[in-house]
Amino acid sequence: MENRFSELVHSIQLKLMDGGFDSNDSVVITCSTDNHPPLVEAFFDAVTGLGGDPVLMMHKAPALFGGVSDVTVEA
Repeated sequence: MENRFSELVHSIQLKLMDGGFDSNDSVVITCSTDNHPPLVEAFFDAVTGLGGDPVLMMHKAPALFGGVSDVTVEA
């Protein structure tokens, strides 16, 4: 996937620009520990590359078939 990482970042940037992204927008990337790390990094890099200052919120993934995580319930 490493050789396609820049294509992924560029694709995400195009989607953000199509959605009217502005570097002054607040961006929070929410994910769990079971998300694919390069995908999370690509979203972070895409926002940063467009001048944004994203915040990454990662929570512990719930056990398989265990419902939602405690963090999600508290939010």
